[in-house]
Amino acid sequence: MAHSAGAAEVLPRQTIPPSSEPTLPSSRSSARWPLALAALLVGVGIGAVGLWLIQSDDSETETAQDNEVATTLATAEQRDLRRFDEWAGTLETGPASTVSAATRGTLTQTVDQGVTIVAGDVIAQIDGTAVVAMYGSVPQFRELSIESAAGADIRQLEENLVALGFDAGGTVAVDETFNDATATMVTAWETDLGLPEPDGVVTAGQIAFIAGPSEVTSRTSVGSQVNAGQQILGTVTLAESGFITVPQAVDSLEATLSPGDAIPPSTSAGRFDFDDDAGVVGAQLRIANEIPNDDGGEDDDADDESDEVTDALVLAPIGATVAEVVLDDTAFVAAGRPIYRWERPLGSIQLAVNVDEASTFEVGRSVEAELPDGQVVAATVTGLSDVARTVQNAGDTVTVVDVTVETDEPVESIFTAGPVTIRVETDVTERAILVPVRSLIALAEGGHAIEIDGRGLVGVELGAFDESWVEITNGAIAAGEELV
Repeated sequence: MAHSAGAAEVLPRQTIPPSSEPTLPSSRSSARWPLALAALLVGVGIGAVGLWLIQSDDSETETAQDNEVATTLATAEQRDLRRFDEWAGTLETGPASTVSAATRGTLTQTVDQGVTIVAGDVIAQIDGTAVVAMYGSVPQFRELSIESAAGADIRQLEENLVALGFDAGGTVAVDETFNDATATMVTAWETDLGLPEPDGVVTAGQIAFIAGPSEVTSRTSVGSQVNAGQQILGTVTLAESGFITVPQAVDSLEATLSPGDAIPPSTSAGRFDFDDDAGVVGAQLRIANEIPNDDGGEDDDADDESDEVTDALVLAPIGATVAEVVLDDTAFVAAGRPIYRWERPLGSIQLAVNVDEASTFEVGRSVEAELPDGQVVAATVTGLSDVARTVQNAGDTVTVVDVTVETDEPVESIFTAGPVTIRVETDVTERAILVPVRSLIALAEGGHAIEIDGRGLVGVELGAFDESWVEITNGAIAAGEELV
């Protein structure tokens, strides 16, 4: 801290003694005039020096006051200190897709660009007939009714309508057959849509099967004439979606997962009961991310020589989470009935790393991703190319491999593309003592000190930096101490 300058010494004021001679000019007074003038000038000069010294003292005092630093107290913290290596990546959206007209007509309605469409949404109208989004991979290529031959498009229709709540009584056996129960469910759905004459028949083009929640990126203008096969919406698929179904008919089923739950391998998804004749009571339903074994997916602990089934196994993709619990309160659950709907985000993070660093990104490794909006989320390496390629970097040729990273859970972000920082943890110091960097005092003789409230200056040794914090490694400070 600067110190105030001492008060300047003030010289005694110099004066000219009064003369007893007349003030009118005379030969005597003329002889004394140069001496008097010199004395006057000396006095003025000494006074000016004194005034400068006083003003200089005031200025130094003001400068010292200006140089004083406002201080506050901070607290030393104890926590784990994690160290990372960072790589630059790019957030990329899911695959582009289109919704096409199935019939010729006038486009009388479409959703707006930027809207995210999900199953059950009316996304367009052609000649006033609604086109409804549902989840599935097989497009609707025909009219669906009791007259229709069995097919995967019928299963998709039944799964979606059950999930949308149009079979609360549990009368529909979800399969590839369109029967009377299916027609009743379709009629309930058409009534809900406001169709003037619900008939239990799904006309061609009434459903647009999409892979999952999708963002509309372009649309054909309302009023346009469209032909069968012509694009009416351009979309980007944000997440893949599907259904987890009960593998066999059961008396009752209790779900044990909730929306947002991740689905790791061999997750217990629920308990189901058969009647006594089936030989099993209180069995487990499991979800796995892997292809089942040759034994049909039965639990390894099951007695292979018995016809009894002690649990059942269903499959879901790696990285999927529970988006919806479809299970209702029906007393009997038919085989194939969906109990959960899952989602798996399709947007991924791509980065190219030096071939010498490829071992850092083994598939399955956990990393952190800082998204374009600043969110930091958990992510996993899901792909490592086995093909190296060369790129130009600052005029040099570098050999790199491509890495794919996916977030562990779907994230809400205003950005679907942009720069991403990937962080791979390299080291952890447990229970490190950290202090704010602004509390450090650089010493003239070298090194650093920190002023401890009530203790004074304490010499410290510095370790790793963590943004605005720094690790103290010599034990000079304890967690909870107040720092200036």
